[in-house]
Amino acid sequence: IDGHRNIKRKSGEPYYIHPLKVALSLLRTFSITDNESVIAALLHDTVEDVEGITYGTIRSKFGGDVAQIVDGVTKIKGATTRNMDKAATYGKLFLTLVNDIRTIYIKLADRLDNMKTLFHLSPDRQKAIAYETLNFYTPFCQRLGLTKIRRDFEDLSLYFIDPEAFDIIRTSLENKGRIFVEYMKNFIMQIGTELFSKQIPHIITIEHKHVYEIYKMIEMGKTLKEIDNFYSMVITLDTEDFTECYRVYGVIANVFGPVSSLIDYIARPKINLYRALHSTHLGPGRKMVEIIIRTKEMDKIAVEGISSIYPLNQSQKHIQFSEYEISEWVEWMQNVIESKDEDAIQKIWGSIRKNLYEDEITIYG
Repeated sequence: IDGHRNIKRKSGEPYYIHPLKVALSLLRTFSITDNESVIAALLHDTVEDVEGITYGTIRSKFGGDVAQIVDGVTKIKGATTRNMDKAATYGKLFLTLVNDIRTIYIKLADRLDNMKTLFHLSPDRQKAIAYETLNFYTPFCQRLGLTKIRRDFEDLSLYFIDPEAFDIIRTSLENKGRIFVEYMKNFIMQIGTELFSKQIPHIITIEHKHVYEIYKMIEMGKTLKEIDNFYSMVITLDTEDFTECYRVYGVIANVFGPVSSLIDYIARPKINLYRALHSTHLGPGRKMVEIIIRTKEMDKIAVEGISSIYPLNQSQKHIQFSEYEISEWVEWMQNVIESKDEDAIQKIWGSIRKNLYEDEITIYG
């Protein structure tokens, strides 16, 4: 607080409010509770913004782990161009990931708070930050299973990139939601009755597609009128026995007839450990309804990510590349920037998206 005492944000609020929010977000939203992570979150901007604070200062007072994390999230400045600074910062962040995944969690918490306070920046800066969020930060959320954070990033980004489209889709979503909830009451009652009769403890909730997801469907050629599956029904079973998901699927198929589609993410989990059964059925009135079936643990991972269930050192494995792979990738990034290609940053973002969905790094020629 002393270091940030005389610094204010664009909003006019004291700057120390921001690191406090990042630390609280790390605890509440990301389920990261170790002392080093929380301390690093509180200090993440001090080296960059506070005169007289160095990594040596942090290391001597709080230890090497905290200093390493703070170093990993600190931007690099001083290169020939802003794009080269960005490339160097991206590379530095990836190299830090080899040693400590907590770096990216703090970076995501930092970006989440920044996205919620973009209103005080110019439209051009808002769009630039929104595009970077979509292309650089959301792939990390996807890889770590941070579904809620990814959706927040995507919707907030779209709000600043194309506010008119955002408002149109959100209004349509709200209108269809009112109609859908009424329709689902009968559907839920029928399924609930069947499951209770077979003594299967469960909770049924309604989950809606987020604005950005619908926006991407429109980009692919659909109109709002053609999109009727704005909402899904989620059945969370009060068990950790995954075979019960298949049993429930059988019950639903018996009630509503043959399934239109079935995707089994239990037998073949996603790279971020997401597991569930997704099926589409003809509900009352022959309307298509998507049903998602998962256990309590599957539901927690689906919403809160890998770190909500597994220790951080185990989460690390799911985003772990070798130091050689990342060094090679960072060198490729730097070469792309130095080539002065107008699409350099876009090429780097494309590479990041590809590699965070795969197990091995692909270096483009």
